[in-house]
Amino acid sequence: MPLFIADDDLAAHSSDASYVATKADDFIRSLQAELDSVRAAADAAAITAEQTCSLLEHKFLSLSADSSKVQSENAQLQSSLDDRLSQLAHLQAQKHELHLHSIGKDGEIERLTMEMSELHKSKSQLIELLEQKDLEISEKNATITSYLDKIVNLTDRAAHKEARLAEIEAELSRSQGNCARLSQEKELIQRHNVWLNDELTSKVDELIELRKNHVDLEEDVSAKLADVSN
Repeated sequence: MPLFIADDDLAAHSSDASYVATKADDFIRSLQAELDSVRAAADAAAITAEQTCSLLEHKFLSLSADSSKVQSENAQLQSSLDDRLSQLAHLQAQKHELHLHSIGKDGEIERLTMEMSELHKSKSQLIELLEQKDLEISEKNATITSYLDKIVNLTDRAAHKEARLAEIEAELSRSQGNCARLSQEKELIQRHNVWLNDELTSKVDELIELRKNHVDLEEDVSAKLADVSN
């Protein structure tokens, strides 16, 4: 079976040599074009391969230099790693020691945790007590404020009363002065009254004596007149 024509097509044109030849030519040209394309691609691939090879060689040289540098750095890092491993071993020993120490602290931590729990409970109780005290203080503050208002009112009244008391005291002082003066005048009047009473008593006694003498005189005169008449 030819590759350039199908069996059905060949059977239909088996007597037409020019048709078959044309199909063969077309197939050959197609193969030639494909071959040219493959060759061009191969040439391009070869050029690319050469360029890639050159690039890889350059890259290899660069990588070789980098590898030497990396090996040197690796040696330094290995030395540093050894130091770090030594430090790590020391730290691990310290860690183990701290772990043993922390185990010893676990009991203390548990005790402190229980104490903290008790403190939290006490704190809660204290907060409740403080809230209660705050309420009581608020109530007392309200009462105190009421008392202060009353005190202010009483103070105002007291100030008014003090002013009035000062006026009364001044009036009392004046009254006491007048009273002292009147007492002196009373004492003088009493003394004068006693003197007048003494004078009056003396005058009454004199008058009684005078009237008695007058009566005696009248009786004496009457007696004498009676004698003269007889």
